[in-house]
Amino acid sequence: MIKVISFDMDGTLIDNEFNLYIWYQAVPEIYSRQFNMDFQKAKEYVSDEYDRIGMNALEWYDIKFWFRHFGLEADWKEILQENAHWVSLYPEVKPALAKLSKYYKLIVTSLVSREFLEVEAQVVGNYFQHLFSVTSDFHLVKKTSEVYHSICRLLKITPGEMVHIGDDHMSDFLLPREGGVRSFYLDRQRQTKGRDVVHSLEDLTCKLLGER
Repeated sequence: MIKVISFDMDGTLIDNEFNLYIWYQAVPEIYSRQFNMDFQKAKEYVSDEYDRIGMNALEWYDIKFWFRHFGLEADWKEILQENAHWVSLYPEVKPALAKLSKYYKLIVTSLVSREFLEVEAQVVGNYFQHLFSVTSDFHLVKKTSEVYHSICRLLKITPGEMVHIGDDHMSDFLLPREGGVRSFYLDRQRQTKGRDVVHSLEDLTCKLLGER
């Protein structure tokens, strides 16, 4: 019996605009103003530093690290909150979460750092009982089957009592299944078909509530 539904965040509940704006607009703007540098040059420098550190390093996901690295005097917390309006939900998200939250505990399992995740979840709404950041809470740069197992242990449920949905075929669909967690692949581009492929959260809601 399903007790918990786990959602990926970016690409599943919201689009990527908030993250892109913070990293490639807000941070370069702050750097440009503080060091009196042309914005485009500041953006190139900042982007090059992101690439140099790389996605395989935990620091790449950590806004606190980057503000220290660039010597930025601004408050990163204020920057995230001031730009929270860039968090954009897919249109069916709130109705789907409202329906599903009546029958299941809802959580988020995301690669996004906790600092970003808390702001994003605040905009999505008060639907989630737990937020799990793979980078902040498990200190990993990729989701693994063990991450899903660890979450089940923390929630005191079996893997068979959790469902996960996300837009990455490997980390959100195949890896949960390795550990016995049922998963759905969210393909908003409608390029994939299958029993456990959905094209919106409305599809997911119909499937899960139809099984009750």
